[in-house]
Amino acid sequence: MILDPALVLPLAWFLAATLAVAATHKVMRQREFMLALDGYGLTPRKFGPAIAYMLATAEAVCAAMLVVPALSSAGAIFAATIFGGYGIVMIQAIVRGRSGIDCGCHFGSQPSGLGWALVFRNAALIGVAWLVALPMDRAGGWPDIVSGACAGLALLLIQESGRIVLANREWIRAIRGASRHA
Repeated sequence: MILDPALVLPLAWFLAATLAVAATHKVMRQREFMLALDGYGLTPRKFGPAIAYMLATAEAVCAAMLVVPALSSAGAIFAATIFGGYGIVMIQAIVRGRSGIDCGCHFGSQPSGLGWALVFRNAALIGVAWLVALPMDRAGGWPDIVSGACAGLALLLIQESGRIVLANREWIRAIRGASRHA
């Protein structure tokens, strides 16, 4: 299957933006991210800073690869690997009874509780990455690149808006419950 750059480039920019935001979160909020890592119970706490640095570096490199046309396919495969690794760790934590812990992917707002929805989100991101890895039927020109970047960032905003709504649903339910009893 060969795809048009009008589809591939927005998806590549969306993945790049998602990974760049994730890398920035890990660097800017290293302490909170290390606490989230502790919740998974996979490694000793002393390795937290090194793991946070390694993950942030991998995400940043992958984001850069996704927006360089010559490296985009390799970056997409790298992104699928990152999202797949996170998905495996999430599944392992859920199976071990740790659902509800901070997933470490909330980007500084409200912590997102670990659950199957996040595993499915990562599976969808893997699917998007595999689409980006497919060959394009033509080279993307400047209009494709600019519109792809804008559309990719718009997709990131849509994703983040949905995440915020889901993160606030318990708070909204509590307010509704309190207003019914008033």
